Formats: sequence, structure tokens, C-alpha cells
Amino acid sequence: EVFPPFLSTLANAYCGIVSERAVRTKKADFGIHPVGTGPFVFKRWLPNEKLVLRRNSEYFEVDSAGESLPYLEAVSIRFLPDRKSSFLALLQDQVDFISGLDPSYADELLDPSGELSEPYKDELMLLKAPYLNTEYLGFGLEALRSTAWSKPEVRRAFGWSIDREGLVRYLRRNIGIPASSGMVPPSLNGSLALGSGWEYQPEKAAQTLAESGHPGGQGIEPLRLYTSAEYVDLAEYVQSSVSKLGFVLDIEVMPTASLRDGMANARFGFFRASWIADYPEAENYLALFSSENHSPNGPNYTHYSNALFDQVFSRLQREESQMRRAELSAELEQLLMEDVPALPLFYDQVVRVARPGWQGLEPDPLNRLDLRRVRFNQPLSAAE
Repeated sequence: EVFPPFLSTLANAYCGIVSERAVRTKKADFGIHPVGTGPFVFKRWLPNEKLVLRRNSEYFEVDSAGESLPYLEAVSIRFLPDRKSSFLALLQDQVDFISGLDPSYADELLDPSGELSEPYKDELMLLKAPYLNTEYLGFGLEALRSTAWSKPEVRRAFGWSIDREGLVRYLRRNIGIPASSGMVPPSLNGSLALGSGWEYQPEKAAQTLAESGHPGGQGIEPLRLYTSAEYVDLAEYVQSSVSKLGFVLDIEVMPTASLRDGMANARFGFFRASWIADYPEAENYLALFSSENHSPNGPNYTHYSNALFDQVFSRLQREESQMRRAELSAELEQLLMEDVPALPLFYDQVVRVARPGWQGLEPDPLNRLDLRRVRFNQPLSAAE
């Protein structure tokens, strides 16, 4: 049947072409003796230590000047026990770049504005790009059915009482974009600029609470937020922000595996989650709210159900016109804004930190490691 994101899916790394004969003959060993058609070929692998790739001299691609890709002769990937070790290896010039930030060194590396702090401005490069990852808070609608939280206007007021800009500035050091335009990241076609969507609007939140019969949060039961340990600071920030409107938010920390199991089985009334795109289409985010995807059979952890949403989503899945797909996505985002099964917090960013002189290491929105056009140009010294 028609499925327009099929081409986007084919473009992902897990649809790479491999040799049927190699898979058939190597069988179980193919995973440690890979054969493919990419820019690099497998050379050596020491588990938990190092992976070495060499340039594929028969690779088909050339750049705009006619030079064969890739530029690099070899790539060595080191496996280190934790992110702190990776950062130390970068500072000691043992590796050329690392991906991602960790709280263990983020405060040392970045200044309050999210740029490299003074000791590292000349030693390192900071590369940032939009990441197709939305961090959000989900309402377990079935668990909240008999409470004041079953009212969309109460959930909407709660959403307006969260200062997302402050969250990104103070907790994330400006790594990320406050989520004011819905679940779909703004870098994707189809995201809807809601204007006054989920921006911080405490006055509007207070007015909405009063109009719903809950002035100052009266008659609204305490809400329990389930999260994992690495997001406790985020949960506490939200807790402090919403308390100014009279909301009472409790926090329960649990292992990630237990959190995922509880979400999958609809045991929680409120939980922290994130969604990284499987493929770069707005439809992939909106699928989180299709009735057909109720967990545990799909990723609709909120168990949101809306017949109109399902009808429009079904049309989106079949529509081939990009312009019409964008219009349908915007219509679905508006329905989510009205029904509030989830509250987007921020759209993440990919961060890479590299030694000076490297070119072509800029990340893409899916954080894929594409080394075809990476090359090293020795930076000029101050005297030069």
C-alpha cells in the first residue's frame, strides 16, 4: 500500500546493501566480518577496545570537484568505559572528536550561554545541529480518567506554567530549542508554528484554571511524575515551575527499564519520555498518538484516542503531496494542542566536540556518523 515515508526509510543506514553470498557463507560470523558497499572497509576489530576501518578504493562516489570519496585513508574508533574517559582522551589528544555531552564535564566545557568556556576556545571546536529528538511529558489518560487531570484545559494550563526557555538555558546550557510549536521538531516539514503554543504563559494558565473551576489549582489532585535518575534535575525544574500556579507535582525516580515497562503497560498517569525519529518525517512523531499504536503494541504510551485524529492521520499516511502532507501534519498538531495528551519540553541538539583543523564533521539531524567528506587541514598558528 502507499506509504510515502518509504523512501526516507530506505535512506537510513539499516537499509544498506550487503552481499547475499557473504551473509550466506559467513552466517553467524558475518557480524564480525562485515562485507558491504560503503566508503570504508572492515580491517580490524578488538572487542571493547578498537575498531579499524580502511578507505574503500572501489567506492563509487566523487565530490563536486571530481575527487574520489572518502578523503580519509583510515578511521580508528576507540571504545571507552564512559563519557568522562572520552572527554579526557580528547583533551590528551588521544582521540580527534567525541559525540554528545555528559554532566560530568558539561559544566567545565561550556559557559552559561552554551559556548566553549575560556580554557577550551582555542583548543577545541564545538559543533551543534538540530536533532530529531523531542523530549516530552506524557499523560497516561486512562490512569487519570476519574481525576481533574482528565480535563484538557487543566492539562493545557499545566503546560503553559512550564518555563521551557529557562529549562533549556539553565539545565541544558542552551543545548536544545524550547518546544513551543508542538511534538514535531521545527526542522521537519509539517511542524506547526503555533505561535502561542507552549510558550510560558502563567497569566493565561491562571485564567484557564479559574475558568475550568480550579482557581489557584483548587480541587486538582497531586500529580506524580515518573522519571529515571538522569532526568531528576529536569523533573525538579518542572516541579518548581508549575508550583507557582498551585499545581502539586510529586516525583518518583525509577530504573530506566522499569520506567519503560510501566509506560508500555499504561501504569503511569504522568511520565517523562522522548522520541527520536526512526526516519525524517513528521508522520513518525504523530504516530505516537494514533489509536492503532496503543502500547504495548505501539508507541502510543498516553493511550490517546480521537476519531478525528485517526482519520486525518490515516490520510497523512497515504498522501504523497509534500504540501498537503504539511497541511495535514499541522492539522494533527492543532488537535494535540487542544486535547493535550503530551507536553513537549524541548527539541534536542546533536553536539560534537573536536580538535581544531577537522572539516566535515558537522552532524546531521539523525546524528549519523558520515565520514565521507571529513578531512584534516592543519590550523594556522598565531604567527602564521
